[in-house]
Amino acid sequence: MKGQQNGDVFTEFVSHDSIPAVVDGAAMAQATASPKKKLLTLEQEFNQLFGGDSGRDNKKISSFLRTCRMSPNEAIRSSLWQALCEGLDKSPGQMYQETVGEIFGHGAEKMVRSQSVVADKNSHHRMRRNQSYYGNWGSVSFSCPERHLDITLPAFVDHELTTHYFLNEQGLQCAKRIICVIAYTEPDITYSPALFPLTCLCLHYMAEEDAFNAIYGLLHSKMGHISQTKLAYQATGLVIRDLTKRFVKSAHSFIERNTKQVDVVFEGWLWWLLRDLPFSYMLRVIDCYLFEGRKVLYRAALAVLHLFQKHAARDGAISTSAAVQAAISQFCRDIKNIVTVEKFLKTAFGIRGLKRKDINKLYVKHDMFLKSKVHLRVGSSHGLVKAKSSESLGPMRANKSFIGPPMPIHEINSTILSHDELQTIWSWLPYRMTVYQPELLFSTEEHGTSLITLYQKIENKGAVILVIKTEKDEVFGAYCSNDWSERIQYEKRLTYFGTGETFLFTLVPEVEKIEWVGLKKPPEEISNTGYMFQAGDRTMLTIGGGDGEGIQLDENLFQGRTERCNTFENEPLCEDGDFHCKVVEVFGFS
Repeated sequence: MKGQQNGDVFTEFVSHDSIPAVVDGAAMAQATASPKKKLLTLEQEFNQLFGGDSGRDNKKISSFLRTCRMSPNEAIRSSLWQALCEGLDKSPGQMYQETVGEIFGHGAEKMVRSQSVVADKNSHHRMRRNQSYYGNWGSVSFSCPERHLDITLPAFVDHELTTHYFLNEQGLQCAKRIICVIAYTEPDITYSPALFPLTCLCLHYMAEEDAFNAIYGLLHSKMGHISQTKLAYQATGLVIRDLTKRFVKSAHSFIERNTKQVDVVFEGWLWWLLRDLPFSYMLRVIDCYLFEGRKVLYRAALAVLHLFQKHAARDGAISTSAAVQAAISQFCRDIKNIVTVEKFLKTAFGIRGLKRKDINKLYVKHDMFLKSKVHLRVGSSHGLVKAKSSESLGPMRANKSFIGPPMPIHEINSTILSHDELQTIWSWLPYRMTVYQPELLFSTEEHGTSLITLYQKIENKGAVILVIKTEKDEVFGAYCSNDWSERIQYEKRLTYFGTGETFLFTLVPEVEKIEWVGLKKPPEEISNTGYMFQAGDRTMLTIGGGDGEGIQLDENLFQGRTERCNTFENEPLCEDGDFHCKVVEVFGFS
């Protein structure tokens, strides 16, 4: 069976000599048994789901993706992936072509422009192949050939996950080019192991610019398809650990019995799916992932662990975390000899009670905890583990964090704070904030005593410092890590937001910084009320919650209250608890 049998489903970027290896035995049998009838059925169902004008039925699409027996070289797969990515954000204008020209020269830009994607009468998208251009890849003349011949990968790529599946050399160069454009246009990405393999997968079925747009959309998706920092990825491993403990208890117990380094085992969960699973199994997972988001990957990882535990229980103990990781990886590579892809997906989607909101809650919890731990130890020798890739990007520059002594802060017109007191607060801030200068955004002395006015002055200004002076001349306040405009999302119901960087402080009569309780306890010991950082509506502003409010101000910025709260486990910040404000000030960063 040749790779071209099902038309032009694969792009020129795929090595067609490898196509027979793509389809495992079970999928091969499905593809060869009455292919015309099967193709017609899948294509008709696809047209019904994606081709109508009445809107898409998400439940039916999910069911179709989870249950359809679609092999890697199914004729509609290219159209399917294009359709699934249509709902994602698109890059503005001709951003990809222009950026390719800027980085690699106008010859490369011309080559990208030569690719075209056309829609047939059923809204199927196909790549129109330019044989004269791609057939002589080695002899194509670029304006700056030295800028494309040896494309190196940016530092956010993990070199342990650079599998390019069945791409040929031409496709591999396209993948590297896309990744370099992403590094150029998305400088905030510091570690993203999923980006390279997902880019390579897209190039199996999409033109180069379409593949870039798909990845761009995944990066900007509200469903958080792709983690983009080391901490964000580490948080996903902790989420998998907690979900395993809850939904696949036997697998979690098995891992606990066989190694003391449980968390280390879960660090490699993405590798199981994108590196170790057979191609046909992985594609079916990605089909669902493109439509439903990251929760599909979590389900697939749980299915791997559930099936692995059943299989491994017969093989005896495994003594180290590395051995457990290796055993899971080997199980994934051998899975086609153990269960069919349909059985695998049925296991993944058969896990009951696993909800997106619970996953998001776990993720926010771990992400917040990890960020707070890192900011606490900035400047120490215990930094984050660097990505394994450190190659130069040539004309591009690495996105480096500021390292150096805090900048001296200038004098500011404050009714409450002396320069020394402001300097004290500055010494408590997250290190990255100390490179800025303080800016007085709001003062009751100048702007009046309306909470609404305070919001208007500080919203969309990012992190701020709130300082209160009471009628008894006590001075205290809080560093608020998140923009107060986030409260607008929850205006109809008072809801907390923010991160563990938020802290309370007192300056008079005592000088003390009071940090989030999560910096002192492991995540499993923190209750839900330990994450109540910031909240506000038209009637009150609150910082810290749970069995009391750390700081609460009324709508007239006159009456306030400070109590012990679970978020900070603080003592009241002033003697009486209830207080009257003499002055309220809010500082931003400029």
